[in-house]
Amino acid sequence: MASWKKVIVSGSAISALNNDANYLTSTAQSIVSSSTQLAADISGSGNVRFEALNTETGSLSTRIESLNTQTGSILGTQVIAGTGLTGGGTLAANRTLNVASANNGIVANADNIELATASSTFTDGVKAKLSAEGVISSSAQIEGDFLNTLGDDVLSGSAQIAADISGSFVSASNALGSRIDSISTDFDDITNKPTLISASVLSSPSQGTARLAINGVNTDVDLGLQAGDSPQFTNLTVSGDLTVTGNTFEAQVTNLNVEDRMILLNSGSTGGDVGIIFGGSDPSGDGTNNANTGSGIFWDSPSNVFGFAQDVKQSAVSASVESKIGNIETSNSNPSSAPTFQGTGTTHVNESDESIWIFS
Repeated sequence: MASWKKVIVSGSAISALNNDANYLTSTAQSIVSSSTQLAADISGSGNVRFEALNTETGSLSTRIESLNTQTGSILGTQVIAGTGLTGGGTLAANRTLNVASANNGIVANADNIELATASSTFTDGVKAKLSAEGVISSSAQIEGDFLNTLGDDVLSGSAQIAADISGSFVSASNALGSRIDSISTDFDDITNKPTLISASVLSSPSQGTARLAINGVNTDVDLGLQAGDSPQFTNLTVSGDLTVTGNTFEAQVTNLNVEDRMILLNSGSTGGDVGIIFGGSDPSGDGTNNANTGSGIFWDSPSNVFGFAQDVKQSAVSASVESKIGNIETSNSNPSSAPTFQGTGTTHVNESDESIWIFS
């Protein structure tokens, strides 16, 4: 009969073992019997390792002296300030290189150098360059009579625009009004007039049928959505509940997204095996990975265990457990009753003393 048995692992107290072989006082099979035995076993090897450590220490001191010599040579290296810079010196101390400015035309910031646009050096230089190149920088450089002339089609202001176009616009507007007034046609003079529609009604007398009534004449159109039709849609959104009846529901899609957090299988029964089949899987390698057949994870009733099975067909209503899914229980005490799930093979961990138990 299965019962809980304690598992001894590395770090377990030796008092947890049953001394049925008197091994607590034995040195056979490489079992340590006391601290005296431990000291005797390691003292010899410890002396050898200390001698090797002293040798390595001497070699390390020699390398440190060589490093000090090289460090002194490096500290004597000079940092030379190039053209436009001041400062420098040996690496024995921190050195700063400064930008040397012949005038106040540049500014050296914390992390960049920029033109001092507000300085007289910058503004006077720009003015001199514009004057030398003949560039117009403001209206003050244009003669006064130039903007007031009407000769050579020069536009002097918005007032001139209004004066130039107001007369021509009024003449064109008056001519257009006269032409519109001259258009007059009686309805009776229009030929090839269409027959007037007295009334039209659009309705649906039945599912999948659209009816258009024009002047009392009904015209029905089959929309292909009647009860016996099999319509296809590129995209379809159903805002309410969708109930599908029949023997098979197929979702031939690349990805299947289900928002529900809890999926209910076997909803029409109160017992029996229930699970999921992974089609095409063949863990045994016997070549039985046929379509609509594969390995499954299922709940086995009435043994009440979750198990694995292979070569389960789509049409199967039961399967045989070939191996069980592992079950780990935790509590703050040792287990006393049989596990709720998985039975034999269940592991229990007592978190208060970190002891491990197995039901077997």
